Amino acid sequence: MPFQSSESLPKEERLTKRSEYLAVREDSMGLHSRSFILAYRNNDRPWSRLGITVTTKVGTAVVRNRIKRRAREFFRRNRQLFPAGYDLVVIARLAAASMDHAAADAELRRLAERMKREAERGPKRSETPAGRGP
Repeated sequence: MPFQSSESLPKEERLTKRSEYLAVREDSMGLHSRSFILAYRNNDRPWSRLGITVTTKVGTAVVRNRIKRRAREFFRRNRQLFPAGYDLVVIARLAAASMDHAAADAELRRLAERMKREAERGPKRSETPAGRGP
């Protein structure tokens, strides 16, 4: 196995297939903020995996790639904020395009802390998967 620094995001910690993204969106719980949506579901692994989605409505390729780099960097540097054993999909909203680095980090940190609290508490009876009505 090649050398992996703490700053890398190895393939086993990434969602790489469309079917994996769809599974998270289909059967997940979701949290949202002004600039991001965080969808997550249990993956029955000892580590969490990250996927990032930024549509063309958010901005040019340069803007979309910057948002993805920021989200990956936040995940790499703050893995301890996320509970282990989850697939996470970060979906950027239009407001993410105009955020500076510190504001994006603060918003992602709040989402991660909310997710950790909810994961520790367990699902409520009334909770439905993200994007689904009753």
